[in-house]
Amino acid sequence: MTFDYLREAVVENANDFYFDYNGVNCGVEIHGTLETFDLLYGDTIKTVTGGFEAAIREPFFDKKSVLDLFDSVDDTIRFA
Repeated sequence: MTFDYLREAVVENANDFYFDYNGVNCGVEIHGTLETFDLLYGDTIKTVTGGFEAAIREPFFDKKSVLDLFDSVDDTIRFA
């Protein structure tokens, strides 16, 4: 999967996505509008405003962002 595909799936098609990192279920969910997202790391949730770019740059997943992790988790990404 490419990062452009991920961006299109979220921004253009309003898909949430989930992945596994360090044995933990993680996710990025749209929270009402494309300006606010919930980041999920196990049972911990953080709400981020500022759109998709802010959500993927937030160092929430064990102090790493989706951008930091993408190459190592792209094969586990699933959409809902």
